[in-house]
Amino acid sequence: MPSDVPPRRKRPARLWFALAAPLLAFCWQAVTVHVNYGGGWTGLFLTGDRLPPPAELSQERIYIFKNSPGFDGQWFHYMAHDPFMLRGFHQGIDAARMRYRRILLPLMAWLLAGGQDAWVHATYIAVGLLFVFLGALWTSEWAQTHGRHPAWGLAFLALPASITLITRMTVDGALAALTVGFACLAARSPGWRLYVLLGSAALVRETGFLLIAAYGVYCLVHRRWRSALWTGLAGMPALAWYAFVYMRTGEYVHTVDPVPLRAIFTNLFQIRHYPPEVPLGELVRAADALALAGAMAAMGLAVWLVRRQSWTPVSLATVFWLVFLAIWQNHDAWSDVHSFGRLGSPLLALLGLGGLAGGQWHAAVPIGMMLPRLALQLSWEFRGVLSWIWSSARATLERLAG
Repeated sequence: MPSDVPPRRKRPARLWFALAAPLLAFCWQAVTVHVNYGGGWTGLFLTGDRLPPPAELSQERIYIFKNSPGFDGQWFHYMAHDPFMLRGFHQGIDAARMRYRRILLPLMAWLLAGGQDAWVHATYIAVGLLFVFLGALWTSEWAQTHGRHPAWGLAFLALPASITLITRMTVDGALAALTVGFACLAARSPGWRLYVLLGSAALVRETGFLLIAAYGVYCLVHRRWRSALWTGLAGMPALAWYAFVYMRTGEYVHTVDPVPLRAIFTNLFQIRHYPPEVPLGELVRAADALALAGAMAAMGLAVWLVRRQSWTPVSLATVFWLVFLAIWQNHDAWSDVHSFGRLGSPLLALLGLGGLAGGQWHAAVPIGMMLPRLALQLSWEFRGVLSWIWSSARATLERLAG
């Protein structure tokens, strides 16, 4: 049941919890950068040495991981330095046609930096924290609307996409935040904020169009023709940008398995082995299986919840995400929780919101099943931070004793 607390009294509470989320994220970033990256903030982008960064960025002293292909955040970092492909950075980006479609965060960072290379990586990190704030704010708003404590806004930090946004500078956390915002705004009378959000989602990642499709279908079913028109128009800027990217980039071939769910089951029953030098290899394999089972649990839970609901924008978005994940069969991506976890985070967020509204706490189980693997991936950072805390505490005690 919705809370009886007047909106003006509820707003400050959720604002404080929303501010706490990016503050916690920034504190973690500051500590791990100091301890694990020698103070180099570009370490958060996980830049590998197999494809070196553009020579024009040499003065940025980018933190490079040796013998590593890096991770997706490095490409978005380069895009933020050259959002319109005028400096040729796209020629050194893996799958530039696919990456450049996801322009919103890099473009926002470039605009905030005034196009100055020296400020781009800082503004990109700031933009990421902005979306952490928005995700927590909208989650708190949803919680209060349904009579829950606004502290639930901090649960946004537990989404795999939020974790990779904070630790690896990927863009999927922004789409997860916009998905939560979609749930909040779609429950009200449609307005310009909703349409801006939908257009932004499609510029964060192509799967943002699932939100546009869900709300468009909802409007058509209820014969809200004007809203349906505005919903369609919201996707036009993204389509125009995609066309621009298509004309400026080379061919990108994306191979998928044509049989739905086969890649998921293949990875579940053929969990990859790790070389002996990988610490706790068998534990990591078990966490891989648990995370993949969590993804399957999320899809099963979505089917169970949706069949019990009326056709609302949230339930339609849940259906669209469920269908997409069922037919998205990139075998390699389904072997890594950092890939399928962040891609599926909008579905996890929608399930969590539904569970929060109805008191169905088992909706959070799929997220809990993925967190151990994500924690193991970050274990080397945790070890470094804990070692630093211990040595700092011991040095302080020795000074006090002396």
